Amino acid sequence: MPFHTTSNKIAIQDGNRSITYRELQLAQKKSLPFYAHNTLDSILYLLQCSNPFPLSHRLPLNQARDLAKNTPLMTSLLTSGSTGRPKIAQLTQENLYYSALGAVEYFGLNESDRFLLSLPYFHVGGLAIIWRALLSGGTLVIPQTKNLSKEIIREKITRVSLVPQQLMQGDFPTLRTVLLGGQAMPNHLGSYNLPLYVSYGMTEMGSVIAAAPWNRELYVEVLPYRKVRIVDGEIFVSGKTLFAGYLGEEKPGEWFATKDLGHLTEKGLQIAGRKDRLFISGGENIQPEEIETALLSLPEIKRARVIPRSNEKYGERPIAFLDPFPVPNLEKRLESLLARFKIPDAFFPFEGEEKGAQLSRDLC
Repeated sequence: MPFHTTSNKIAIQDGNRSITYRELQLAQKKSLPFYAHNTLDSILYLLQCSNPFPLSHRLPLNQARDLAKNTPLMTSLLTSGSTGRPKIAQLTQENLYYSALGAVEYFGLNESDRFLLSLPYFHVGGLAIIWRALLSGGTLVIPQTKNLSKEIIREKITRVSLVPQQLMQGDFPTLRTVLLGGQAMPNHLGSYNLPLYVSYGMTEMGSVIAAAPWNRELYVEVLPYRKVRIVDGEIFVSGKTLFAGYLGEEKPGEWFATKDLGHLTEKGLQIAGRKDRLFISGGENIQPEEIETALLSLPEIKRARVIPRSNEKYGERPIAFLDPFPVPNLEKRLESLLARFKIPDAFFPFEGEEKGAQLSRDLC
């Protein structure tokens, strides 16, 4: 199926400035300055480097696929470093194309959509927003302020990607999708009157791998052009969006080990936590994400991070960093949610850990 758009339709809007799809084609032929932040000129430079891929929505699908496959240019992005030292992941144009196409098909993105560029495009989440907007023939809106509520209302935004802390209560009648990612999801998010979708993704797969409408169990559905399987409890991924490898390292095989733990059921994929975060305390396995989920189920807790601390008797014991802090009667309240050995030995203000630990994978 082709992705149509009228040549005079606005492709990118930056305050009072805008550029149509026709002008976008012409602009890509010029030399443009580069800026390390979200501006119209900076994005035009980015698109110039990947010409003509972003305009492939104009082509029949089979031609667009051939174009993406035969365009050898790569995008190199730093990974989050959640597993140690950050690496540079190399994404081909084919990876980015199928990442965007899968989102177009799953979420039903189309020409009437207006996408808020709520993330920087040197992050895979921001880059994915640009590709989804242009592949669907919609309009990419560059925000003029940090007040997302006002931007969504003023610009009649239909699609936006956020982390839970950015969520806002209010009446946003134009929104069709609020895509959440980047960290554990507090249970109270279900009370927001918004079209919330939870997601699981990573830089190495070009952004979102799986998503689903908000549900308390946080099951997600694998998007088109991605594949997932579970090996000894670990999530392995493959498909058209799988990256070309880390800079300076060999290209990955057909399947990539994510070091994330999870399981597949009839309801979908459910993430259990990071394989490299699991630790043993007195002979018992402790998954920090399980404790974080329990903490976040308490309505007043907005952020939680659990890490192991050395213990002479048990080897390691969990401690937790919370926002806000302190929380009254916390240990007693956790007794109904966790086994006794999983309840943290101590609690601290969140800011103490925030500087020293990567909270989660990239927002996708």
